[in-house]
Amino acid sequence: MRRLPKPPPPNCRSLVARCICCAQITNCQNSVEEPGCLRFDLFQSDADPNHLILEEMYQTAEDAAKH
Repeated sequence: MRRLPKPPPPNCRSLVARCICCAQITNCQNSVEEPGCLRFDLFQSDADPNHLILEEMYQTAEDAAKH
């Protein structure tokens, strides 16, 4: 797995996967501005570029619930 850069990677195989990458990258960028958000990252599998993992971390459960 590797953390995705801001623009979507060209190796997402389908248009749908590229659209999801774009939307999630924007989501990550906006979420890290929320109070209590420590990290909000999108990772892509090296084996399957269409396999994405979203990782969120907040200071408290209350901060996560507000998200």
